[in-house]
Amino acid sequence: MKKVLLLLIMGICFLCVANAQIRLGVEAGGSVSFMHVQNNAAIGRGFGGLVLDVPVYQNIEIQTGFDYTSKGARRLTGESPKGGEHFYERVDMINLRYLELPIRVAYRFRLSRVFSLVPSFGWYFGVGIDSNSPVHVTTMYGYGGGYDHYINRKWENPFKQLEMENEDTSYKSVYKPFDRFDHGMQFRLTADISHVCINLSYDYGLHRIWDGFSEPVKVRGRNNKVSNQCLMLSLGYKFFL
Repeated sequence: MKKVLLLLIMGICFLCVANAQIRLGVEAGGSVSFMHVQNNAAIGRGFGGLVLDVPVYQNIEIQTGFDYTSKGARRLTGESPKGGEHFYERVDMINLRYLELPIRVAYRFRLSRVFSLVPSFGWYFGVGIDSNSPVHVTTMYGYGGGYDHYINRKWENPFKQLEMENEDTSYKSVYKPFDRFDHGMQFRLTADISHVCINLSYDYGLHRIWDGFSEPVKVRGRNNKVSNQCLMLSLGYKFFL
């Protein structure tokens, strides 16, 4: 009896999807990205991808696709506690590129024959591909009230560990790599006008993608808990299948 009921439910779901209108399209736009710590500045980049809207039941849909996007921050700073030997470190132009898979549940409000508003909520999963440009890393350290030594390097691949050493003092800073894996919540509001769509999305990362600066330096405000956040606006075109 349970098997018959399960097959019946699966059959109803299949008929609902088969009789509904699936939307497949492309999108491209711009984003403003920052990292979830205090004292960092946002960075703007573009993104693009494929979108797929699959109706499930009446006005409820499952939305997914693939996105190629850039995330990061213009600057992260950190410093050691006051007193004795003290450090100041800065990472500039963090621009990490990801391939992401979003999965959202959406509800379609049909306001006219050709116009709909579609809010959605779900999860995204991302894998880091590379960095769009080298990350600039600066370390200053000293005793008392000033900084006596200065190191500046380019971090060509932030998904790999970086070691910086001052030749005069042999002081070495070790920066752990950014984690390639990222995931978090995604919110989106879509305006569908016939085949054209306008999307406003917000990603709230829940995964710590970086452990922060070398000890004893701490990222200001969040004790090294660095995660992605990104606001995106895009324009797309969908085909009805």
